[in-house]
Amino acid sequence: AELAASLGRIRRPSLADLLFDPDGPAPSSARDPKAEWEAAARRQKFAATLLWFVVCFGSGLPGVALSRFVQFDLRADPSVQAIFGVIGSVPWNFKFAAAFMSDTLPICGRRRIPYLAGGIVAQCAAYWLISVSAPPDETGIWAWLPQSNVAYALLTFAMSVGAMFTGVMCDTVVVETSMR
Repeated sequence: AELAASLGRIRRPSLADLLFDPDGPAPSSARDPKAEWEAAARRQKFAATLLWFVVCFGSGLPGVALSRFVQFDLRADPSVQAIFGVIGSVPWNFKFAAAFMSDTLPICGRRRIPYLAGGIVAQCAAYWLISVSAPPDETGIWAWLPQSNVAYALLTFAMSVGAMFTGVMCDTVVVETSMR
């Protein structure tokens, strides 16, 4: 009983006590710049790794759905499916041009983030347009975008360009972060 009573009188630190220093922040002259730089570098490396994981996972996720769409909705022959694969692989041959362009043509003063965002937007827009495309015999709100091999080939090219820009920008962010 005495032990329980003595434990009740002990003040346990709260979450606020653990997160915030009651004496206030240290003056800037007392801060260790090397420790702050190392902490920032660790956060950047973690963010770059997380970005790469999310981009790769998000790019690979719709693959099965797209192949089933081509087989069952478009009813494409294997030769046409191979042409879709070639069209989707063409932008990847220009990875060096995307990296060079992001190095030499910054957008709003930034070299990586605008190109990364543009690639993500291009991919998302192409996936969305494929998802709302209407079968050829359907009328309605989405009848302006019929399912066809030509439309799918153009959207595959747009998806691949977006994926290429996203992948290149992730690679450059990882390289820049690892060199720090």
